[in-house]
Amino acid sequence: MTCKNGNADTAANEAFPRRTDLPLYPMNPGDGPHSYVQNSSYQGGVVDIAKPIIEDEIARKLDIKNLSSTSPNCFWVADFGCSTGHNSFPAMQFVTQAIYQKHASSGLITPKVPELFVVFNDVLTNDFNTLFSSLPLYRNYNAIGVPGDFHCRLLPESSTLLTLLGHSTGLRGCQRRWRKVSSGDGEWRANGPSNSCSSCLLEPETEYTLPSDVSLLGSCLMDMAKKGRFSEAKVDSFNLPFYFTTRKELKAILERSHSFSLERLEILNNPGKHTLPTVEARAACFRAVHEGLLTNHFGSEIIDELFHMYAEKLAASPVFSNPNNDKSIVILAVLKRSH
Repeated sequence: MTCKNGNADTAANEAFPRRTDLPLYPMNPGDGPHSYVQNSSYQGGVVDIAKPIIEDEIARKLDIKNLSSTSPNCFWVADFGCSTGHNSFPAMQFVTQAIYQKHASSGLITPKVPELFVVFNDVLTNDFNTLFSSLPLYRNYNAIGVPGDFHCRLLPESSTLLTLLGHSTGLRGCQRRWRKVSSGDGEWRANGPSNSCSSCLLEPETEYTLPSDVSLLGSCLMDMAKKGRFSEAKVDSFNLPFYFTTRKELKAILERSHSFSLERLEILNNPGKHTLPTVEARAACFRAVHEGLLTNHFGSEIIDELFHMYAEKLAASPVFSNPNNDKSIVILAVLKRSH
C-alpha cells in the first residue's frame, strides 16, 4: 500500500478512523463466578426465541444467486457484540447452518458448498482470549476477530458482508445520561437525545423510564452515598450509556435510515427471564454486564457491597418475586441493506 507521505500507518488510520475518547466497558471476562460466561442465560433466551425467525428469514429472503456471483463460494456473517462467545456460538451455528441449507435448496451448480467466515466483533477491551479459546471444536465456519466499536468503520468498504444478527450490546457506546427524579423509589429517567438503534432491544413498560432492576441500582447507589461510601454528587454524575427504546420509536428510527429497509419488526416475550430463578442469579447477571462501568466510576472496593444490597432489594421487591412479573420484551428487527 502506498500513500503520499510514505507513512502506511497514517493511511491505515485515515481508512479506519478510531474514536479514542469513548469509555469501553466489556462484559466481565473469563469464566469465573462473576463472568459473563457464567451469568448470561438471560441474554441466551433472546437467541433461543429469535432462532426460528432468523432461520425463516434466511430461507425466504437470502439471495444466494446474486451473492454467489459477487463472491463465489464465500459468505461472510458478522456478530456485533460477541462478548466471550457463550451465546454467540449457538447463534452463529444456527445462522451458518441455515445458510448451508439455503444453498443446498437453491439448485445452484457450484464446485463446492460456500466457505463461511464469521466475524466476531466487540469493543477493544473485550476478552477475545476467552472467546477464541472457547471456540467449538467442530464448527462449519472460519472465525475472525474484529475489535472495535460502532463509532468507527469496522470492515473494509469493498467487503461483501452478510450481516444477519445484531445484539443489544451495540448500544453500549451511546452516551445518554440518566437523572434521578424521585428519591423515594429510586426512579431514574432519561435525559438527552439519542440517534442510535439496534436490532434487539429491551423495551420498558413506559417510555423513557428505566426497567425496575436498573432503578433499584440507582436506589442502592443513593443508599450507599447516604452511608458515606461516596458523595451524592458522585451518584448524580454517574452515566449509564444505554437507551431502552419503545417499538414505535425504534420503527421510526429505522424507517428514517437510508442504508437499510425494514423487512420485519416483531415484539417477542423474553424467555430469558425464566432462566433467573433466584434474586442472586438476577443480581449476578446484572453484575456481569455492568461491573466494569461501575468499577470505573465508583472503584472496585464497593462492588461486593453494592450487589449484596442490590440482591436484598430485589428480594424485597414484588416485581421479582415471580419471573412472570418481569415485563421486559425483545424487539426483533430484520433489516435489508439498501443498494
